[in-house]
Amino acid sequence: MNTTTKTIHIDIEIPEKLFFSLGEDISLFRGNIKLYAAIFLFQSHKLSLGKSAEFAGVSKDYFLDLLNQYKIPIIDYSKEDLDEELLRLQEC
Repeated sequence: MNTTTKTIHIDIEIPEKLFFSLGEDISLFRGNIKLYAAIFLFQSHKLSLGKSAEFAGVSKDYFLDLLNQYKIPIIDYSKEDLDEELLRLQEC
């Protein structure tokens, strides 16, 4: 059985002037770009917690710590979703 995971390579271009305004070391930024993307994908409900951690190449625990560090809620219910969930619980 072939357990090799296929990957897609994506290049991004960042204007040098803009990059330097970030104040990050280029090698550190390269390492963090997937992490930044994974956090955004999780926050925008595109990927689950587990899939976001996998995308970033970190453990779930580490990813949870990062979310906490950036003050990103792990559970993000809208008022409507929460109301529906509460109604369901009251019916039980």
